Amino acid sequence: MKLLDTVLVAAAALDGVLRNLLLVVMRGLSNNKAEQIFGSHRPLYHLSPKIDIAYAFEVIDEDLYSDLRIIKDIRNKFAHREGPTDFRTPKVMELVRGFKSWTSGSDGYDLFVQRVKDCWSKLDAITQRELYAQAIAPEKK
Repeated sequence: MKLLDTVLVAAAALDGVLRNLLLVVMRGLSNNKAEQIFGSHRPLYHLSPKIDIAYAFEVIDEDLYSDLRIIKDIRNKFAHREGPTDFRTPKVMELVRGFKSWTSGSDGYDLFVQRVKDCWSKLDAITQRELYAQAIAPEKK
């Protein structure tokens, strides 16, 4: 898989898992209502507002928020390139340095992949916790 594809697919996967998490923590929505919120050209269609809403409603913490924003920004650098782009490109390197786990010896690509995997795991864990909490919660009358 080409580098561009890897970055775009990774961001799209996080977008999907974040969408699912938001659907779990929101009130029950019909398919039509969910489409009005998450559909094309709707308020939560893009990754950025999903990240912001999840953070604003305390669904994700500040560290996860920061990593997701950086991943989204890296994705945008690859998707809207101004010439050849890879993890040695200065603008991408600058973004990678924003990860809290970055060190001077970090490989940008490897760190990106690690942060994507970590974000995925954290979002999945939050989703599972919320689903469990809903399953054991007393029914509302």
